[in-house]
Amino acid sequence: SGDQVITLEDTTAPVITCPADIETCNDTGLCSAVLDPGTPTAVDNCDPAPTVTGTRSDGLPLTDPYPCGKTTITWTATDACGNSASCHQIIVVKDCEPPVIG
Repeated sequence: SGDQVITLEDTTAPVITCPADIETCNDTGLCSAVLDPGTPTAVDNCDPAPTVTGTRSDGLPLTDPYPCGKTTITWTATDACGNSASCHQIIVVKDCEPPVIG
């Protein structure tokens, strides 16, 4: 008789799917827009479900208004074993208001 040690190692990254890119107009009178970027979906081969975080290219919180122009959100899913996968979502806010001559 003898002892046998079996070590299982999860090296499989989770799978993450970003929300759709968004193109919208600025909020009236502002050079930005308040919007909900949505939530990505993430699955993994092991429980528990992966943790998902989002980071904006301008460093602001996801809930802050998005300025006119392009902002990229990098969404990252990380599983319990430290494996991670990322995807990118593009937010474009256009200035749709004509200028006012005063």
